[in-house]
Amino acid sequence: MKKLLTLTLALVLVLSLTACGSEMGGTAKTPISVETDSQTSNEESSPPETQNSAETPTINTAEPSVSEQILVEQDGIRITLTGAEDTWLGLEWKLLVENNSDKSVTVQTRDVTVNGLMVDTMCSIDVAAGKKANDAVTFMSSDFEALNISVMKDVTIKFHVFDSDTWDTIFDSESISVSVNEGIEYTQTYDDSGIEVLNQNGFRIVAKRIDDVESFWGADLYLYIENNSGIDATIQVREVSINGFMVSPIFSSDILNSAKAFDEISFLSDELESNNITSIDTVELSFHIFDKEAWDTIMDTEAITINF
Repeated sequence: MKKLLTLTLALVLVLSLTACGSEMGGTAKTPISVETDSQTSNEESSPPETQNSAETPTINTAEPSVSEQILVEQDGIRITLTGAEDTWLGLEWKLLVENNSDKSVTVQTRDVTVNGLMVDTMCSIDVAAGKKANDAVTFMSSDFEALNISVMKDVTIKFHVFDSDTWDTIFDSESISVSVNEGIEYTQTYDDSGIEVLNQNGFRIVAKRIDDVESFWGADLYLYIENNSGIDATIQVREVSINGFMVSPIFSSDILNSAKAFDEISFLSDELESNNITSIDTVELSFHIFDKEAWDTIMDTEAITINF
């Protein structure tokens, strides 16, 4: 959601938003220690690692081998994967959506993973009652580059279908597994280097670096997240401060069970400026983790202090 919001606001804000990085004159910094209310760690952060070894073959993810298959057939709606094509935005999965119901519907995607990593997709397809539509779901090439996905192998995807007129949900599909590039040997690896700030109840979070140079918002704290809790979850932050000053960052990360994610906590440039923060030396926060569907709280962590 944050990435989609960024794309929407970019044209409006680009002329008026002054990047905090240029004012702070900083560089990306890795954490040097972490403190919690109950323990302190002085482990030094390790240098970034390459996610895929040099021996991994270079495969063009723009043209994966996908077989035509029906992904969804429910409540008069049939969604068929018909092929794949490279575009300027990224990889497109071509979809044929058939609406045999008596309502105009909109089809969108939710909870998508590629090779076990959470990814954002672009997909919103309107189909009138009794009609068909050829459209697509787009996997952003920028995501693949950031996540170092060189071969698309295992994909899970859900479809959210709702009434185009009333916005009432018609159905949310089960998670659908799609195997791509069958016959190609490939193992996705994950760069989990950094300082571990949480490892509890099946959740693991690593602080990787903070960047006040290239951030669109002002500054970003990059995180690596694992969810092995058995529950699809949403992770947010509470009671956040920088160098002792309270701030209200942008962060809400949905992560499915058994999935991994790279995400970032974004700090706004105007808050940094109003608090005269020219260098981010210490971030204090707690994580609020809850069930993605039921919204029941899973846990609230103690205060965690990350030093840079």
